[in-house]
Amino acid sequence: MKEKERTIMETAIKLFAAKGFDATSIQEIASHAGISKGAFYLHFKSKEALLLEIFKYYYEKNKEKMESLKGLNLAPEDLFIEHIVCQYESILNKKDFIIMHAREQALPFNDSVAETIKSMRRESAEMIRQNIYSLYGQPIEEYQWDLTILVQGMIHSYLELILFLNMELDLYEIAGFILNRTHDIAQGLLQSDANPIITSHKLTEFMNCPFPGKVDRDSVLQAISSAKEDYKDSEDALVSLELIESEMLSKNPRIPVIRGMLSNLESEEGMQSLVRKIEFLFNI
Repeated sequence: MKEKERTIMETAIKLFAAKGFDATSIQEIASHAGISKGAFYLHFKSKEALLLEIFKYYYEKNKEKMESLKGLNLAPEDLFIEHIVCQYESILNKKDFIIMHAREQALPFNDSVAETIKSMRRESAEMIRQNIYSLYGQPIEEYQWDLTILVQGMIHSYLELILFLNMELDLYEIAGFILNRTHDIAQGLLQSDANPIITSHKLTEFMNCPFPGKVDRDSVLQAISSAKEDYKDSEDALVSLELIESEMLSKNPRIPVIRGMLSNLESEEGMQSLVRKIEFLFNI
């Protein structure tokens, strides 16, 4: 990756974390990165393309770290702990990015970003499942996905305390505690006659489900304001955005007018995410 691209991405992450993805314009990113708007487009086709590259960049870095642990030939319990600590460290090293992701729940309206996140979710769940199977073997098979879900819940809950409440907790202590609680739950499941809740088929459906987007009138208006700045040199796009904005600010928005303006924006590079959100908001 070129140094300039890295600078643009790091600048964008900080702005996204502070303002949100939709409320941040390309002009702002370019200005804070010390480049012109035209120079931005030499590296990324759109703000959405930039976001996708950010996801891919962090995804691949984290994947490489996780894969490197396999070469250490650790015992199953030690590998379980190292995977959790590695996951925590990776997230804490990109705290701004995670904050942006948490705040901007509607990001996956971009299909490419959504697919990347789904891949991350699938691989994270599969890694935990493999660790669980290594710990308990065939006897745990029918409960492996239920236990995976429960372990994920523990990992994410402690992460929230560290990330959002700034609790200073020892990562290895947490990972060891989660391991011991996993032992407790696994033993309880194996001694019970309970039916598993999650099957492989059900989990596949969950992993591929649409992401719940946070879309409301104010957030869409913010996104339109940001888009007007980015597309101010495109008369057709600017007129369409202004008309949609005007309709949204009126007491009785005219859906046919909004639908017509959205069709004008469909062909604009980088406008698909905003179009999807407006369609969702008005159930078009």
